[in-house]
Amino acid sequence: MEENEFLFSESCENFGLDIPFTFMSSYPGAVVFGKVNKDGYVKEKLFQFEVFECYKLYLAIVQILSFLTNPNEQTDKGLILEGSHFFKW
Repeated sequence: MEENEFLFSESCENFGLDIPFTFMSSYPGAVVFGKVNKDGYVKEKLFQFEVFECYKLYLAIVQILSFLTNPNEQTDKGLILEGSHFFKW
């Protein structure tokens, strides 16, 4: 049986994504998305962003979209997000 890290019963809001068994949820202090079972998110199959880090996620998405929409422009190919603790896939 898969172990859950974030339970649906503890979430504030849940949204189903177009990918099967994949949800996005808000918890007090965090936003989480990833693979789920009937009780919640499967441990080590999720992305977790603390609320104070969401602005970094927004800036990273802006950089990614800028790169994808302007492929001919020279852009800095540096690190977008820091720290491996952001991603637990």
